[in-house]
Formats: sequence, structure tokens, C-alpha cells
Amino acid sequence: MSFKKERLESQIKKEIGEILIKDMGNPALTHTTVTGVEISPDLKHASIYLSTYGTPREKKLSVNIMNNNSPWIRRELAKRIRTRYIPDFTFFEDYSIEKGFRVDEILNEIKKGNQ
Repeated sequence: MSFKKERLESQIKKEIGEILIKDMGNPALTHTTVTGVEISPDLKHASIYLSTYGTPREKKLSVNIMNNNSPWIRRELAKRIRTRYIPDFTFFEDYSIEKGFRVDEILNEIKKGNQ
């Protein structure tokens, strides 16, 4: 992975997190955080992963709100990040935290079964 790509991913994650907290002003996004950013090798597209504390409906709603506002968010990023090109992006729900909890539950069940 190139240094430029890593740096851009980190900057995008930080700035979208700040936009989410300070500028969006949508109550449906109060429990949403940016958990990851993956940029394509040509730096033209980014997948942005969100984690939302709430019901499955609330999680889906937060992703939809962010995707619907992505043109505005992209313009805001262009004001904050110095780069030749701001990638187009799509927001996705991040399931890694829930998967981690599930793995932990399974390991605890195995541990209890061995005792």
C-alpha cells in the first residue's frame, strides 16, 4: 500500500468523522462513527464504513442519510483536504464490531464447555 493512499484514507476518515459530528446536524447520526476507509488503487473511489449503535433500521437509515448527502460531504472534503482529486465514495454499514462480539461469544461458550 502506498504512503499517499494510506495518508488520504486517514485524512478522509478523520474529516468525515468531523463533518458527521459538527456539520451534519442530523439527530439520526448521533450514534454513528466512521470505522474505516478503503480507497481504490487509482484513488478515484472510496468505500467508507460506518458503525451505528442502534437497531438494524437505525443502522440502515444512517447509511442511507450519508449516501444521500455524499455530494455535499465530498464538497466539504474538498475544502478541507489538499489533494488533486477527491474520490467519489459510497457508505456501507460496518459489521466487523458485531462479528467480533459474536466470535467472542462463541469462544466463551467453548471455554465453558471445556470446564
